[in-house]
Amino acid sequence: MRVLIEPNVASELSHIETYTEEESHLLGKVVDFVVTLGGDGTLLHVSSLFKEDVPPIISFHLGTLGFLMPFNVEDYQEALDNVIKGDFLCTNRMRLMCDIYHKQQLGTNTPSRSFQVLNEVTIHRGSNPHSTVINCTINGHMLTDIIGDGLIVATATGSTAYSLSCGGPMVHPCINCILITPIAPSSLSSKPALLPDDSVLKLNISQKGKSFTTTLDGTRSIKMEQGEHIIIKKSYYPLLTINKTNETTDWVHGNGKLIEMSEKSSIWNQSVHTTSAN
Repeated sequence: MRVLIEPNVASELSHIETYTEEESHLLGKVVDFVVTLGGDGTLLHVSSLFKEDVPPIISFHLGTLGFLMPFNVEDYQEALDNVIKGDFLCTNRMRLMCDIYHKQQLGTNTPSRSFQVLNEVTIHRGSNPHSTVINCTINGHMLTDIIGDGLIVATATGSTAYSLSCGGPMVHPCINCILITPIAPSSLSSKPALLPDDSVLKLNISQKGKSFTTTLDGTRSIKMEQGEHIIIKKSYYPLLTINKTNETTDWVHGNGKLIEMSEKSSIWNQSVHTTSAN
């Protein structure tokens, strides 16, 4: 079996083969499956490595929550044996294609930059003290102006991340949809909405607003100015994650861990407040 590791850890494991930046675009064609070790952020990082086809990914939990990491690292041998034998099921996770249009590309069909996004695209005011004003159109039809701290455009996979903390719903990862969730909107009528997966969103920073920041999967941030825009639609290249049991059982189990952590946090906060009061 041929094993490859990422270039950024190659110096620590010099006896294992790696690849160059020039060869990275071939990964989807030559890699049979991917092994990740860490937390959910590790999976987001792996998603960013594959611009097109993504091989099945088996994720071992080493982080704090591990909502997307169903396997325990202690069970690695049995889990990997099953993968090598082809005895596994996958969840097909929709990704988003996010095209950024800066001023130089306005009026053209060529974006400045394009990204594959697994969780969410977040348009927010960043350090700007003023509210953002975002013109939101769907399939060429004006939906609304969103005024507030920003907007989250998420997949079903990303529905349990930032979007959830802003009041968005939890969505099963097998539901192909686009979820839009306002961040601290100034209007009480601005609510989260689920859109069909063939929707094409165009988000334009209004001339009434100030500059804003676009953050992709919580890792990469891009500054944008008045008049520039983003186009978001379903990607042609989903991300395949290997299930420990099946797509629904893993999702329900992950939700249980999320709720359990939330309850522990509440208990801890109550303890802190009680101690402070005493």
